[in-house]
Amino acid sequence: MSKLIFTIPYADKKWPEYIEENFGKAVADSCIIESMANASVHEAKIQKLNFDNNSSTIDKVVKHANVRAAYIIDQKKVVKKLK
Repeated sequence: MSKLIFTIPYADKKWPEYIEENFGKAVADSCIIESMANASVHEAKIQKLNFDNNSSTIDKVVKHANVRAAYIIDQKKVVKKLK
């Protein structure tokens, strides 16, 4: 089972809305959002389970200016570092 995992900083919106606007409804509906916040950082780790290596989704993640890190994981190993 492949996963797409990426992190983004807080965007002054609710996470599901932000994900849908920037990465599409298919990603927003099927992802797990893990928000992390402390005094200096407020970001989210987005996990798209059962990722099908959709090139459109990969392009959106790679080209998005606020994505800090992005990986494709398979069998608990990083298969590809996107950003």
